Amino acid sequence: MINVSEWIYAGDIAKWLSCRQHLDISEQTDCILSAPHRTFTEKMEGLRKLRKEENDPKELDEYLDLGEYLEEQLCCTRRRLHELYETDIFYCGRREELPGKQIFRAPVPGIEYLKEQILERAAQCGTRPEEYFGVLYGFCDQTTRRLEHRWSFITDFKGEVLYCLSERREYKGRAVPTFGTVDSHYIKLPYTSGTLVELAENPFFPSLKGVLVNEAEPWEEDFDRADQWLLYPDSLHGGSATGIGVMPLNDYASITFGADFFLPFRQFLRRCGGELPEEERWLLELGRLLEEDKSCMFRIRKDSQPKVSPGLYEKAKHYVEKLANEKRRCI
Repeated sequence: MINVSEWIYAGDIAKWLSCRQHLDISEQTDCILSAPHRTFTEKMEGLRKLRKEENDPKELDEYLDLGEYLEEQLCCTRRRLHELYETDIFYCGRREELPGKQIFRAPVPGIEYLKEQILERAAQCGTRPEEYFGVLYGFCDQTTRRLEHRWSFITDFKGEVLYCLSERREYKGRAVPTFGTVDSHYIKLPYTSGTLVELAENPFFPSLKGVLVNEAEPWEEDFDRADQWLLYPDSLHGGSATGIGVMPLNDYASITFGADFFLPFRQFLRRCGGELPEEERWLLELGRLLEEDKSCMFRIRKDSQPKVSPGLYEKAKHYVEKLANEKRRCI
């Protein structure tokens, strides 16, 4: 069994997972591949160590075989036959414009260019380099008709590869292993309904605060299999009737706030600390309401269907006050 705390970025989630009896080999593999704070090289070392510990490690062989090929590919300074590369940089999950499109014939020059562009953009904008990540797109031109996008390599600001995301659904009749989040159903936020949570600072997603709602609470038997939702200020859909968005925290949650990639959204959520600014204090009242009676979440879900109306924070504040007043009348 791997040491979960080495691979899960969120301390509270790692602690909760460590209390479970056992993670199967698929879940352990996903822990390693999902780690947002570990490089691809470290993940390969983790997979090799896991393979030695398992009695039947066959499902790791395909990852290790392909991973060793990718390790070799990413070290290339000269072009391999039929391969070309493009680049992108992102700031807190938002794509940044690069000065013109550049094509690279090998990975190393492309990664060096990403490092330079991130440092230059951070200096220009007064931001920190660690708030950026880079993407090296790998293409193959085996046919004369088109370039085939095969890989997206996610790097940190130092040019260290974190993820190797396959852009092909299958190869030779089988699914292509992807070195990123695959199935994180086993990860739960170990907090009760009504807990105010926030995104830790990271390069992959913009800042966010919200209130957690559980189908089953952490002490209940069905918690492992139950759904979780996040209620948050709905700046994405400004026309929401309540100003509150409802997002299921399932395996695809990162698509809602991420750049273009399936990344480990839940690992950056933590209990919110510190005092809230005035315009966000309605979240505290919403948390108290849901702590007392989480069934009102379904009312919120229904009322939050997008409609054309302005005023995000004002709508949310008035709506929470309305819920609170109705609750008091019933007592």
